[in-house]
Amino acid sequence: MKIKYTMFNSAHNIDDFEKILISHPFFSGLSEADIVKLLKLAIVKNYSQDEIIVRQGENVDAVYLIVSGNVEVSKEDETRETKPVLEVILNPGDAIGLNDTGFFSIKGIRTATLKAVSNVTLIGWQIEAFIDFLHTHPEIGNLMEQTADLILRLNFIKKIAFFTTLSTGEIAEIASHLKEREVNVGTILFKQGEKSDECYLIQSGKVEINIQENNSTKSIVLEAPMIFGELALLTDSVRNGSATMLENGKLLVINKSLFQKILLTHETVAKSIVSIAMERSRPKRSPNVEDFSKTNPDGETIQILKNTKLKTYYKLKSSDWFVWNQINGILSIDEVIAEGVEKGVESANNMRHSIINLADLGYIVFVSALH
Repeated sequence: MKIKYTMFNSAHNIDDFEKILISHPFFSGLSEADIVKLLKLAIVKNYSQDEIIVRQGENVDAVYLIVSGNVEVSKEDETRETKPVLEVILNPGDAIGLNDTGFFSIKGIRTATLKAVSNVTLIGWQIEAFIDFLHTHPEIGNLMEQTADLILRLNFIKKIAFFTTLSTGEIAEIASHLKEREVNVGTILFKQGEKSDECYLIQSGKVEINIQENNSTKSIVLEAPMIFGELALLTDSVRNGSATMLENGKLLVINKSLFQKILLTHETVAKSIVSIAMERSRPKRSPNVEDFSKTNPDGETIQILKNTKLKTYYKLKSSDWFVWNQINGILSIDEVIAEGVEKGVESANNMRHSIINLADLGYIVFVSALH
């Protein structure tokens, strides 16, 4: 199908293009007047699903930002004897033709083939026009250098399963709040039983998790790109294992307040974290919690949980009561939910909410290798 190649001949309005432009770290420091100048130089391309946008080996003749849709990036080896390998999926706000330091390919050729996964709209600039703009606005070059580390973080964070659905602007917001920590081999990041106040993304190096339980020790080795320690933050519980650096490395640290903000503002991330937590977890009842029945004035029998240490009570709904009776530290959450669905107790979603709610109130705890 013929590609539409026009100046703002698109279903998007000028505000959409401006929003995408200023959300990218390369351009976020431009004045409003400079943003207008750059938009006047822009071209817009619309692609249909499965159309090739650029091919590996072609000359770089323009740079782009994705306004809408998703783009598949694949690479061939130099011999082209093997099939192209899928590298990543680009989302709205991502750049095409700009590398980690803010400049296009040093060889002047495309390093990958890009194909539209859905209908795609791009805003872009011919190389000559873009270079002229850079020459007349040297502060952009400085900004690119200043944000090089941020861009490296963006590309790294996008490899983490939790964050793949977020736009570049959303990831940039998260990345700007992360703290980078260089850690030497042998450093103890946290010990089993300690209260949790942060989780970690492994940017480089390896981390060993040791879990002591029933007079035995279980060890797991983690490496980049991997997140760990998030479940303890999710459930506000103590560490169920110790973490030690096996080699020198770099970690990106997410503190508790940022983690909670991410969960509240990015539903897809929250669902992904909970989903992975469920895959890892086999919940058990918290110590000092008792259950008992009581008959109310209407003759209705209700089930109640009591935390004898905190002196708190909680009235259980039907889905809560079923979940409570299944929680034993052996069954996984998925197994508990599957059992409830099979018996027609409640929907999977309601039981999932019951589990999270009981954990949030401190009546159950999660047993996880990466707690």
